[in-house]
Amino acid sequence: MALSESALNELAAEYRRIMVEADKLRREAETIAAFLKQYNRLPPEAGPSIRLGQGTTRVELGEAPSGLRSTIISILHAADRGYRPSEMTNALTARGFQDSGEPSTPLSIRVGSELARLYRDEKITKDRDGRYVSLRKASGLVGSAAEMNGQG
Repeated sequence: MALSESALNELAAEYRRIMVEADKLRREAETIAAFLKQYNRLPPEAGPSIRLGQGTTRVELGEAPSGLRSTIISILHAADRGYRPSEMTNALTARGFQDSGEPSTPLSIRVGSELARLYRDEKITKDRDGRYVSLRKASGLVGSAAEMNGQG
């Protein structure tokens, strides 16, 4: 069964709309799961993990977090998409990272700084939308910091 060009365009537009809505719902679910986890109230139907984004990326809620940098890199290696600093902060919160309170630097600032440092040190790169991605997933993307600055 062949579809007309206009039907294919409508399907593509509907797919994009659904994916935007799914991403919004995923972020809301991550935020709620992180909050409930702090109080050991994550419902059994949530299971031992929550889905992040498209594909097979999963964040285990029961994992003991390792260092911030290594956890960021492992999330990016496993991800099917890039992360903005706020999205990475949500993912880390879901893994058990927390703000340690006053006068410590807030987690969101630490995450943003660490992503910028990893990018500057060419351990990660950015996609065309400016999201941070693993170098392993970088085919067809913008490139390293050196390339972005005309040094590559």
